[in-house]
Amino acid sequence: MPNCYFDNSATSFPKPPEVGLFIYEYLGQGGTYGRGAYPRVLNVSQRIEDTRLLLANLLGTQNDGNIVFTNNATHALNLIIKGFKYIRKRVLVSPLEHNAVCRPLKYLSKTHNVNFDILPYNPDGSIATSKLSSIDFSQFDLCIVNHVSNVNGVIQPIHELKKNLGSLPLLVDASQSAGYVDIQIDAWGIDFLAGTGHKGLMGPPGTGYLFVRNPEPIEPLLHGGTGSRSDSFYMPDFLSDKLEAGTPNILGIYGLQGALSANVEQKFST
Repeated sequence: MPNCYFDNSATSFPKPPEVGLFIYEYLGQGGTYGRGAYPRVLNVSQRIEDTRLLLANLLGTQNDGNIVFTNNATHALNLIIKGFKYIRKRVLVSPLEHNAVCRPLKYLSKTHNVNFDILPYNPDGSIATSKLSSIDFSQFDLCIVNHVSNVNGVIQPIHELKKNLGSLPLLVDASQSAGYVDIQIDAWGIDFLAGTGHKGLMGPPGTGYLFVRNPEPIEPLLHGGTGSRSDSFYMPDFLSDKLEAGTPNILGIYGLQGALSANVEQKFST
């Protein structure tokens, strides 16, 4: 029977068989992440770090230690939007942002007087890069852009935009682009990038990730155990621990590793 599924922008289907196989492997193996030094824990911890590396390679960064695992893209976006240390209390956004961006910003406008402006745009919602020179970016704290719209499929010119932004930090929502569209975090100078595992990456739901180039301007959204510096009541100031409180979704990360491994094998074979 042919696959007549047309809802991949919400969640991809069918998943590669490796997703289920890797999840099943963990269920038969057990062990937690970073909370011990016996073989099961060391093996699980290594597998999670291997998944970070696979993600980093896919997203075009050599800084795999700067990848933070989250529950989903919404969680990842909230970590930056609500954790950012705002000074000017002004944010720039594209006209095609998801509610995972708009609702946290609206919350901040009511609670912390953080306001947002919309970047100049063309009739299709793409950023009008020819008009960016008229903006004084020094008056803003952060710029947030949805890389690919789930409404009309517009692909925003991230690299060109970042060249215009200069030192203004850029947060990219890659929920609809990762796995489908080329992303080069390092080459494009992206400061923060949020995404999900269950769409273009073909992984299971309940998995997300966040790239953070510099953790200094971000305060943790959650506080709790990390498996490191357990003698301190304060969150570690280094990645990924600063933004990864609590035991991660190990089952989901195993499944994501299966999806990423299948993707790597497919590209290699073609």
